[in-house]
Amino acid sequence: MKEYKTQGAILKHAPELDDEDVQALNKCYIPYLFYKEINGVQHCSCSSCHESFEVSYIDRTVTPEQRDFLDAGHNQHVHCPKCGRLVQKKQKGIARSCRKLWEYQRAVFIKPVSKNEVYVLYVWSTKDYRKYGSVIPVGEYMDYTTNPEYEVNAVYYITPNQQRCFIRNPWSRQHQFEEQKIKEPFIKSWWYNTTAWKRGYVTIGDDRLKNTFLQYYDDKKITDCYVNIYKELFRYSCYGAIEFPYCTALCRFAKYPSLEWLAKQGYDDFVFFMLRDGIEAHTLFDWQAKTPFKFFKTLSTQETKELRSDGRLKRYGVSEYMKYKRLLPGITISQYSWICENVQHKDRFLQTLKKYGLKIKVLIKYFSKSRMKVSDVTLWLDYVETAENIKFDLSVHNVLFPKNLELAHNEAVAISNALEIEREKESLQDKSNPYSKKYKKLCDMYSFENGAYKVVVPLGASHIVEEGKTLQYCVGAYADRHINGKTTILFVRLCKKEDVPLLTVEINDKTKKVIQVHGLKNRNPDKVEQSFIDMWLEYIVLPKSKKKAVKAA
Repeated sequence: MKEYKTQGAILKHAPELDDEDVQALNKCYIPYLFYKEINGVQHCSCSSCHESFEVSYIDRTVTPEQRDFLDAGHNQHVHCPKCGRLVQKKQKGIARSCRKLWEYQRAVFIKPVSKNEVYVLYVWSTKDYRKYGSVIPVGEYMDYTTNPEYEVNAVYYITPNQQRCFIRNPWSRQHQFEEQKIKEPFIKSWWYNTTAWKRGYVTIGDDRLKNTFLQYYDDKKITDCYVNIYKELFRYSCYGAIEFPYCTALCRFAKYPSLEWLAKQGYDDFVFFMLRDGIEAHTLFDWQAKTPFKFFKTLSTQETKELRSDGRLKRYGVSEYMKYKRLLPGITISQYSWICENVQHKDRFLQTLKKYGLKIKVLIKYFSKSRMKVSDVTLWLDYVETAENIKFDLSVHNVLFPKNLELAHNEAVAISNALEIEREKESLQDKSNPYSKKYKKLCDMYSFENGAYKVVVPLGASHIVEEGKTLQYCVGAYADRHINGKTTILFVRLCKKEDVPLLTVEINDKTKKVIQVHGLKNRNPDKVEQSFIDMWLEYIVLPKSKKKAVKAA
């Protein structure tokens, strides 16, 4: 049969829903059995099978099933004697208007027209037992055996050579169909995501694919692949049922035959990302291939086997391995696996290797010989970065790869912090430094000593951060607030050991009251320290003339 190419021809020849489809759609709705009892006879109408019948107490022989049916009251569930479905009984006298029984349903119908042509129709349907819609009906205005009303809102035309998607535009004048890229047939709006109690859509006619070119489409296998990866990626935000993109999956399956064996052989993430994103990455993968060794264009047979045995033959893993292979010529699968297991900041790691011309095997030997932990790779990267900033000669092997990494790291950080504090001290002499004026003002206001203790004003933000690290609490988080004038941080030191942190004070400049004061690991000041702080607080509220007299004394 000739394939249609134009939008007009495709939509013109799109099949309509027949009676079988409408009945199948009707069975997707909640089934009700409406009844009215007159003189011991229940006159019933089933919304599922559309049969009307009577069941009576006065029959000569009443079976136990009929007795259970007759005894069931309003809103109770029974089996319909005609179709056998479990239905909910509704007494006509109580459910007079059926206003609350209005219901909607989204459905997708599979409609093949030939072996190589399959139409997929997405419909929005509603079911209302009231004949006159918004008019409040009673009695004879009800239609208990009505069929759902529907409107086709999307048409998919799927052949081996083309996959087309036409979605009705609700904002156009005549709600015309517009061709769009392959995607799901409806937009998940704010209302849908927050209030919709029916999510996704039902599929009708899956069995019709058996005689088409999509006969090997395994819905269960494809769905399992999608759901498994979805749960893995969004395990902390995955609530309720996962909506499988059935329409998109059919189109992708028709275009990329490799999805069949990818799903069967457990390449779940390749299936998931193709269904979700539709990105081919044709330089890495051949989506028309029939075997894994041909599918991975840039991998040799041996590399494919090794990556799969390590559990890294995944879409992201392959692209990442090829990136490392380009940046680190000669890298092996075992070395790549070592990087994946031990390196957290991979881009930073690669930049360091490239900058110093290091080979990955040298680094692996260094860490394996030293029996270091996974976190030590990050510690080494921090050490190299700090050592570079303080002008260490990293061309020397023992400097780049110290025997005691932790000790070398701590020494480098200490030197770096000392240099930073020294730079801040020098910058205070610069009038363009906005903190220099505040520093002089704070020194005039708060500087004080009694021979044993003294109050010191921080030289800058890094000075406060270093104080927090030494005393092991969170004063470092106040550094920016101190520099910006939102609070004031001061240090209490021993006169004989000015450079050794002892206590940290936060004070309110307006009230001159201490907000908090802590020492090592948030300890409170002892009696001697507290007496010095009280003496200092009495001093800072004195007028300038008396302050000079106190200092002179």
